[in-house]
Amino acid sequence: MLPVSYDLQHPLMRQATMGLILDLVEQSVMSSQDKFHARSLCCAFLVPFLKIKRPTSLRSNLDHPAAHDPKDSALLCSSEHDAILGYLRNQHVCQTPFSVNTQHVYICIRLYNHLLNRFQLALDLLTATETRPHVLEEKPFNSFNSFVVAVRALADGSMNKADYENHCCHLMGVHSYSFFSLDSLLVNLIKQFQVVVHDKTSLRLIALWQIHERHRSSNIRKQCMSLSETPRALSVVCKHARCLLHCLAVVPQPLYALVYIDVDSLTVQYLGLEENMAC
Repeated sequence: MLPVSYDLQHPLMRQATMGLILDLVEQSVMSSQDKFHARSLCCAFLVPFLKIKRPTSLRSNLDHPAAHDPKDSALLCSSEHDAILGYLRNQHVCQTPFSVNTQHVYICIRLYNHLLNRFQLALDLLTATETRPHVLEEKPFNSFNSFVVAVRALADGSMNKADYENHCCHLMGVHSYSFFSLDSLLVNLIKQFQVVVHDKTSLRLIALWQIHERHRSSNIRKQCMSLSETPRALSVVCKHARCLLHCLAVVPQPLYALVYIDVDSLTVQYLGLEENMAC
C-alpha cells in the first residue's frame, strides 16, 4: 500500500487545537488516572512528534524534568523502559526519523487531523469576505476567536446545540453546516485518547520513538527523508519494532509508519502484520 500524506495546517492552528483538547480532557468524565495518562501522552509524544508549540496548559507539566524522561512519563514502568533501552543498544537499531505505531495511535492522529481541517476551514471562511458580508465590520481573527469560544462552550455544556448552530450560521452563513458535528468529533477524539493510554503496545511503541529521538545523532536529525526514499530503513524499523514487542511478550498487531516530512505534512504508511517475521 502506498504512503498517504495528511495536511497538518499551520503550527499555530495545531497549538490552538491541542490546547482545546487538553482543556476538554480535564473537563471530561475520565478518571484522574486516565487524565494524567492522557496529558502524558500529549506531553511525551503528540506535542514533540507533531512539532506543536507547547500549549499553556502543558507548560507546567513540561517544565518538570520528569516530563522529558520516558522512564518517568507514566507511559512505561522502569523495567519496561530498561528492556527497550537494552534492546536498542544490543541490536544496534538504526536511528531513523520514523515512528512506528498501532492502529489506535493512527486513528488518534487522523481524528486530530480532521479537527485541524475543520478549524482551518473556519478560519478560511471567516477571512474570505465574500462568505461573510453581514459581518464585515468584524475583524476575521476576532470572529475566529468567537468561533473557538463557541466550540469550547458547546463541548463543556455551557452552550446548547441550537445556540451553537445559530452562532455558526451568523459567522459563516450557508457553510456553517460543516461545523455542526464538531462536538461529536471532539468526543471521539477524547475517547481515542483513552484507548491509546490503555493499550500497552501503543505505549511501548511511543516509548520506543522517544528513545530513538533521544539517541539519534545530530546528522540524522537534520535529514529530511520521505517514506518513498527510505524503503530499506522503513523495513528495518518495522522489523525491530516487532522484535521489541516479541521481547516484551506483547502479541504483534498491524503497524503503521508515521513520518513528518516537512513542517505541515504527515505521511502514513500501513505496514500490515507479518506473522512469521524473524528477529
